Amino acid sequence: MALSGQTGDSAIARMGTHALTAPEGTWILRGLYSDYSTRAPDFQETPLANSAQARKRARQSEDRRQQNASQRSTLRTFMKKVIKAIQAGDKEAAVQAFKDAVPRIDRAARKGLIHANKAARHKSRMNAHIKGMS
Repeated sequence: MALSGQTGDSAIARMGTHALTAPEGTWILRGLYSDYSTRAPDFQETPLANSAQARKRARQSEDRRQQNASQRSTLRTFMKKVIKAIQAGDKEAAVQAFKDAVPRIDRAARKGLIHANKAARHKSRMNAHIKGMS
């Protein structure tokens, strides 16, 4: 880290002694040190909302975020089942998994969890792979 054209030890020496005496396990930032050994603050636990309306919106946003994460995970699981069946070469299992996955993909697109084009792209590619199986 060079300051004003200085290189090596002379640049560190110009930052002052506080840069050289940072405790172990800390990151040196701009000549100052910060202790990152503690857990990072959880911003979902401490919303910065000042009004009752803003606090409610923060609660609702957190609830929706958790629900969306769960639904996305379920969607990925159904899609992975199709992909694994295709890779295993089991056409009957792939067709059944695809039939189970299509309504989930459509529902995710309808609810805005994924874009409609993304849903169509995944369904089309999985269907093409299944059709190509012997």
